[in-house]
Amino acid sequence: MFSDRTLKGTYTIILQLRRSLHIAVKSLHGCDLQPNFYAYTGSALGKGSSSIVGRLGRHFSGTGKSFWHIDHMTQSPDCEVSAAVLVLDSTPRECMVNSHLKRAVGLRRMVDGFGSSDCKEGCGGHLLSIPSRTSLQAIRLLTKIYRELGFRPLVIPCKGYKGYLECL
Repeated sequence: MFSDRTLKGTYTIILQLRRSLHIAVKSLHGCDLQPNFYAYTGSALGKGSSSIVGRLGRHFSGTGKSFWHIDHMTQSPDCEVSAAVLVLDSTPRECMVNSHLKRAVGLRRMVDGFGSSDCKEGCGGHLLSIPSRTSLQAIRLLTKIYRELGFRPLVIPCKGYKGYLECL
Protein backbone atom coordinates (compact mmCIF):
# COMPACT_ATOMS: atom_id res chain seq x y z
CA MET A 1 0.00 0.00 0.00
CA PHE A 2 2.74 2.49 0.90
CA SER A 3 4.69 2.09 -2.28
CA ASP A 4 1.99 3.97 -4.23
CA ARG A 5 3.57 7.32 -5.16
CA THR A 6 0.15 8.83 -5.93
CA LEU A 7 -1.20 8.72 -2.34
CA LYS A 8 -2.13 12.13 -0.97
CA GLY A 9 -2.69 13.31 2.56
CA THR A 10 -1.75 15.28 5.65
CA TYR A 11 0.91 14.04 8.04
CA THR A 12 2.64 14.91 11.28
CA ILE A 13 6.12 13.54 11.81
CA ILE A 14 7.55 13.00 15.27
CA LEU A 15 11.16 14.04 15.75
CA GLN A 16 13.51 13.87 18.69
CA LEU A 17 16.38 16.33 18.81
CA ARG A 18 19.11 14.98 21.10
CA ARG A 19 21.34 18.10 21.10
CA SER A 20 20.83 21.79 20.45
CA LEU A 21 20.65 22.64 16.76
CA HIS A 22 21.21 25.96 15.02
CA ILE A 23 19.38 26.28 11.71
CA ALA A 24 20.94 28.97 9.56
CA VAL A 25 18.10 29.65 7.15
CA LYS A 26 17.82 33.24 6.01
CA SER A 27 14.00 33.23 5.86
CA LEU A 28 13.91 32.09 9.51
CA HIS A 29 16.56 34.64 10.57
CA GLY A 30 18.52 31.72 11.99
CA CYS A 31 16.98 29.75 14.81
CA ASP A 32 18.10 27.61 17.71
CA LEU A 33 16.23 24.47 18.75
CA GLN A 34 16.80 22.75 22.07
CA PRO A 35 16.79 18.99 22.76
CA ASN A 36 13.16 17.91 22.82
CA PHE A 37 10.42 16.05 20.99
CA TYR A 38 8.85 17.94 18.10
CA ALA A 39 5.88 17.53 15.77
CA TYR A 40 6.04 18.85 12.21
CA THR A 41 2.81 18.91 10.19
CA GLY A 42 2.78 19.00 6.42
CA SER A 43 0.74 17.97 3.43
CA ALA A 44 1.56 15.83 0.44
CA LEU A 45 -0.96 16.47 -2.29
CA GLY A 46 1.02 15.69 -5.42
CA LYS A 47 2.50 12.68 -7.14
CA GLY A 48 5.97 11.18 -7.00
CA SER A 49 8.20 13.09 -4.60
CA SER A 50 5.21 15.25 -3.57
CA SER A 51 3.09 12.24 -2.56
CA ILE A 52 2.82 10.88 0.99
CA VAL A 53 5.29 8.13 0.08
CA GLY A 54 7.72 10.66 -1.44
CA ARG A 55 7.53 13.13 1.45
CA LEU A 56 7.79 10.55 4.23
CA GLY A 57 10.61 8.82 2.39
CA ARG A 58 12.49 12.13 2.31
CA HIS A 59 11.81 12.92 5.98
CA PHE A 60 12.61 9.41 7.18
CA SER A 61 15.85 9.11 5.20
CA GLY A 62 17.28 12.48 6.25
CA THR A 63 19.14 12.72 2.96
CA GLY A 64 19.03 14.96 -0.09
CA LYS A 65 19.59 18.63 -0.65
CA SER A 66 18.13 20.89 2.04
CA PHE A 67 15.11 22.39 0.33
CA TRP A 68 12.35 22.52 2.96
CA HIS A 69 12.83 24.01 6.44
CA ILE A 70 12.32 20.56 7.99
CA ASP A 71 15.24 19.16 5.95
CA HIS A 72 17.61 21.14 8.17
CA MET A 73 16.36 19.14 11.16
CA THR A 74 15.97 15.70 9.59
CA GLN A 75 19.46 15.84 8.08
CA SER A 76 21.11 16.52 11.43
CA PRO A 77 22.83 13.49 13.01
CA ASP A 78 21.31 14.67 16.31
CA CYS A 79 17.74 14.34 15.03
CA GLU A 80 15.79 11.10 14.94
CA VAL A 81 12.50 10.81 13.05
CA SER A 82 10.52 8.08 14.80
CA ALA A 83 7.14 7.97 13.04
CA ALA A 84 4.45 9.74 11.09
CA VAL A 85 0.78 10.00 11.96
CA LEU A 86 -1.24 10.65 8.82
CA VAL A 87 -4.58 10.70 7.11
CA LEU A 88 -4.98 9.84 3.44
CA ASP A 89 -7.05 12.55 1.79
CA SER A 90 -6.71 14.92 -1.15
CA THR A 91 -7.96 17.94 0.81
CA PRO A 92 -5.30 20.28 2.25
CA ARG A 93 -5.66 19.95 6.02
CA GLU A 94 -2.21 20.74 7.42
CA CYS A 95 -3.22 24.12 8.86
CA MET A 96 -6.36 22.68 10.48
CA VAL A 97 -4.37 19.80 12.04
CA ASN A 98 -1.57 22.15 13.15
CA SER A 99 -4.04 24.60 14.75
CA HIS A 100 -5.82 21.78 16.56
CA LEU A 101 -2.52 20.36 17.83
CA LYS A 102 -1.65 23.76 19.32
CA ARG A 103 -5.05 24.19 20.97
CA ALA A 104 -5.68 20.61 22.10
CA VAL A 105 -2.70 20.11 24.36
CA GLY A 106 -0.98 23.45 24.33
CA LEU A 107 1.83 22.45 22.02
CA ARG A 108 4.10 25.45 21.49
CA ARG A 109 5.09 26.85 18.12
CA MET A 110 8.86 26.89 18.08
CA VAL A 111 9.94 29.07 15.16
CA ASP A 112 7.87 31.71 13.38
CA GLY A 113 7.40 30.72 9.75
CA PHE A 114 8.94 27.24 10.07
CA GLY A 115 7.35 25.01 7.45
CA SER A 116 4.53 27.43 6.77
CA SER A 117 5.79 29.72 4.01
CA ASP A 118 2.73 28.81 1.93
CA CYS A 119 0.28 29.00 4.85
CA LYS A 120 -2.86 30.99 4.14
CA GLU A 121 -4.46 30.52 7.57
CA GLY A 122 -1.96 32.36 9.76
CA CYS A 123 -0.60 29.33 11.62
CA GLY A 124 2.68 31.10 12.22
CA GLY A 125 4.68 27.89 11.99
CA HIS A 126 4.21 24.14 11.62
CA LEU A 127 6.94 22.96 14.00
CA LEU A 128 5.61 22.37 17.52
CA SER A 129 7.21 21.26 20.76
CA ILE A 130 5.66 18.06 22.21
CA PRO A 131 5.45 17.52 25.99
CA SER A 132 6.42 13.83 25.72
CA ARG A 133 9.19 11.80 27.28
CA THR A 134 9.16 9.02 24.67
CA SER A 135 8.31 8.66 21.00
CA LEU A 136 5.56 6.22 21.91
CA GLN A 137 3.91 8.87 24.12
CA ALA A 138 4.11 11.35 21.24
CA ILE A 139 2.59 8.83 18.81
CA ARG A 140 -0.29 8.15 21.19
CA LEU A 141 -0.89 11.87 21.73
CA LEU A 142 -0.95 12.71 18.02
CA THR A 143 -3.12 9.69 17.16
CA LYS A 144 -5.63 10.80 19.81
CA ILE A 145 -5.74 14.32 18.40
CA TYR A 146 -6.21 13.10 14.81
CA ARG A 147 -9.15 10.96 16.05
CA GLU A 148 -10.67 13.97 17.82
CA LEU A 149 -10.70 15.68 14.43
CA GLY A 150 -12.76 12.79 13.05
CA PHE A 151 -9.91 11.10 11.16
CA ARG A 152 -8.89 7.45 11.15
CA PRO A 153 -5.15 8.05 11.41
CA LEU A 154 -2.44 5.70 10.23
CA VAL A 155 0.86 5.43 12.09
CA ILE A 156 3.93 4.72 9.98
CA PRO A 157 7.04 4.00 12.05
CA CYS A 158 10.36 4.99 10.53
CA LYS A 159 12.31 1.78 9.77
CA GLY A 160 15.50 3.29 11.13
CA TYR A 161 13.82 4.18 14.43
CA LYS A 162 15.21 2.19 17.36
CA GLY A 163 11.73 1.71 18.85
CA TYR A 164 10.26 0.46 15.56
CA LEU A 165 8.91 -2.82 16.96
CA GLU A 166 7.57 -1.12 20.07
CA CYS A 167 5.31 1.05 17.89
CA LEU A 168 3.69 -1.79 15.94
